[in-house]
Amino acid sequence: MIPHSIQEIIEKKFGTITNSQSIGGGCIAHATKIRCGNTSYFLKYGNLPHDMFQKEAHGLEEIRLSNTITCPHVIEVNPNFLLLEYIDQGLQTHTFFTLFGPSSQGSNNRTY
Repeated sequence: MIPHSIQEIIEKKFGTITNSQSIGGGCIAHATKIRCGNTSYFLKYGNLPHDMFQKEAHGLEEIRLSNTITCPHVIEVNPNFLLLEYIDQGLQTHTFFTLFGPSSQGSNNRTY
């Protein structure tokens, strides 16, 4: 269940959460698909170090800017949660990793 404090923040900005569905795979944070109006979002929340979601948002933005793979837009970042564009899982064919590996190489060429 989404904590009330997080739900309040989201609903104030994006409207009433009309549906929420837990999504597996998260081991250090809760992963949930939520719906506000006609829009679905991916919500990640949990009791993590105060800058963890900010760092993840930064990393996702870097991946998105590399134009190597489809990466969700960051909608909202907060010390207690990360709200992302929801992207439906695509079909993973037997050639996925063969194609993915070389396409992601360019994302490692950035310096800071």
